[in-house]
Amino acid sequence: MSSLSDDMDDVSVCSPPLFTPPPVAPLPPLPPFSRSAVNSNSNGLQTEVAFSSFNNDPESDGQRAYRYACSAIPDSLESYVCVSYQRKVEPIIQSGPQCGLVAAAMADSILHKDVTVEQLSEASQSQGFSKQGEIFSSLYLEKITSQAYGCKTSVLDIRDVGGKWEFLNCLARGDVLLVPYDPDKNFVPVLKKGHKAHWALVTGFFAAINDETVLKKFQEESIKKDSEFSNLYHCNSAPVPATTHRVLPAEPNVTPRALSANVPTRPQGAISNRAISARTLPAEPGHPPAVESTKLTHDVGNLSHDKVSKAGTCRNPLEAASYILVYAKQGKSKHTGIWNAKTLVESCCNLIEIAPDRLEDGESYTFPEKGIEEELCGKVVVIHVKK
Repeated sequence: MSSLSDDMDDVSVCSPPLFTPPPVAPLPPLPPFSRSAVNSNSNGLQTEVAFSSFNNDPESDGQRAYRYACSAIPDSLESYVCVSYQRKVEPIIQSGPQCGLVAAAMADSILHKDVTVEQLSEASQSQGFSKQGEIFSSLYLEKITSQAYGCKTSVLDIRDVGGKWEFLNCLARGDVLLVPYDPDKNFVPVLKKGHKAHWALVTGFFAAINDETVLKKFQEESIKKDSEFSNLYHCNSAPVPATTHRVLPAEPNVTPRALSANVPTRPQGAISNRAISARTLPAEPGHPPAVESTKLTHDVGNLSHDKVSKAGTCRNPLEAASYILVYAKQGKSKHTGIWNAKTLVESCCNLIEIAPDRLEDGESYTFPEKGIEEELCGKVVVIHVKK
């Protein structure tokens, strides 16, 4: 399945200017960061240039995630230990409905197997998985990536509690995650029942953790304190060894705290098949903010009300996280997306229908026999990375 939305990244496809503009006076220095500046927009969109990521540098993206978390969390983020881990991935802009294959090909920046979109496309079509690069089944994409990279792969169902805990384990191990979801016009996850189904590559995480001892769970030589925020740390290796098998959670029957934030009820009079509007990240550079009322909430409530697991009981430090963002790449933009992990999980679990216009054009696509609710909804492709 590939991105079934038609919006492309204007930054990636625009023509160079026809003339060189005259020099202008230097801009005044940017004002210091403040919560009020971030929240000035009524719909929670951040539009300041200072918050945009142009070079996809892990440290600058970590700072951008920190600023976004400050706007989304009612509590003061200064009381949390914030940890950012991200692998640098070279973007690939898709041509046509190829987002699943493009997401899988971008994983080559991590796996280093010289896998290309063309190779994956040829394999998908030769095996009858797609007609023009679209991938509507996680099982299809898992098989193609396994063949291409020659490493262990699996399909993780994140619809139940156990799957959500394992999703955190995969993040902590640094596994490569290919996640299907519904994108809005600025590519952030929303609920559209699968009508805009798209694929993204998760490249890392940002976690706010109310437990200072959690830093002991990271290798001392792999963690670096941020130059701007005193409680932000950058990691150059995953906190849990890649050889670690499934780590049992401290509370196996409880949904992970960072993935179980309460979603406010729909206001009276709202359209029944749409979620309420809520905060999102800024639109990618070159894109206007989305205005559709189909966004998932990013508000996680007052984090201080819930107790985290006791220090020392979490072998996976993300178990103690109150709030998790993920870094993601997808084939419609060269920029790194920073999304609420809960938002992405909920969007992935809402893929139950193929868009009617796609069904009508069935001759152009290959759909799974069991339907996308069976083979795409809540199904994450995991490429297990060995270090």
